[in-house]
Amino acid sequence: MKINGYFSVLTLGLIVLNLNSCASLNVPSKIPLKSFQTSSPVLVRDLGAFTVAPDWSGDLYQEKRVSNSAVEIEDSFWTGRGVIGSPPQSYIAPQFIENNRLLVGGIGTGLAAFDFGTGKTIWRVDVSRGLGAQPFVLAPYVYASFMDATVKKIDINSGEIIWSKKLDVESTGGVVVAKGLLFATFADNTLWALDEKTGAPVWNYKRPTSSSTVIWSLRGASDPHLSPDGSKVLAGFSDGSFVALASSTGDIVWEKSIEQKSELFKDLDLGPVLSETGQTAYIGQVDGDLLSVDVSSGRVLWKSPAKMAFPPFLDRKFHQIWVSSTKGQMIKIAEDTGNILAKLDFSSKGLLTRV
Repeated sequence: MKINGYFSVLTLGLIVLNLNSCASLNVPSKIPLKSFQTSSPVLVRDLGAFTVAPDWSGDLYQEKRVSNSAVEIEDSFWTGRGVIGSPPQSYIAPQFIENNRLLVGGIGTGLAAFDFGTGKTIWRVDVSRGLGAQPFVLAPYVYASFMDATVKKIDINSGEIIWSKKLDVESTGGVVVAKGLLFATFADNTLWALDEKTGAPVWNYKRPTSSSTVIWSLRGASDPHLSPDGSKVLAGFSDGSFVALASSTGDIVWEKSIEQKSELFKDLDLGPVLSETGQTAYIGQVDGDLLSVDVSSGRVLWKSPAKMAFPPFLDRKFHQIWVSSTKGQMIKIAEDTGNILAKLDFSSKGLLTRV
């Protein structure tokens, strides 16, 4: 995320997002934490579990460790990004797979398959930094991009790792597999295409950034999606751009930059969600609009002032889109027009992290 100010996130079942306390992110060597105690350092990769004081100091592009209610800055191989997290926790929806099994992943843990009837662990892949992005199932394999910057192809029955590819940075976006390629987005505003059989890189695309721009990813990149004919792969990025690339080569088919609506964020990485026909993509700008975009041309069909907090959910039966807003509302939007049909207020509870 591109950040011009400060915000805190407090997990209380629902996540409470405070956008009112804004200050510049100058650098502290330590960040006081009001309600966290630990006897040994804990790696911090996400703000989802903590309320963080606004008087930052330190380099946002370095790793943080929590110890004795303070965050200490340490050099690490993560230099160049700033995804912050607190294991163990999960932003990943559990997935049912065949034979009454359940896939579960989380930050600070990894990915595991359980027998849903007994709760018995069938297999697990432990990764020190864990999994921050939804895995993709294409039986008999599951594909996932992990917080240690690896992408893995795993046998869904045994948990055997078929291949593992180390890339430059961690992924907090998802993956998709089609036409012999695996597509994944990463926290440094890149999209990679890997050979599905071997994990070998085929191409990668990176958003241009200036050296003076701080890109700080709190939840990171959007999930990639393919057009109905498989010729284009679509993704949103934290610089306010939504891009369609040729799936076979990574060449730009079209790109759309959206004006910043929030005082804090430019991110256009909430989504996309495709319509039933796949001809329209619905994508949200953080603390900004929900947009309907024509997949073939990139033309914006409508904008709805939803002040998005999380990716949208499309109810294809009733042709309605549900979103969670930064004002603590759940909003129902007409798929064809973008008109707001209803609002439910949950501001006293916090934000709905999933609709």
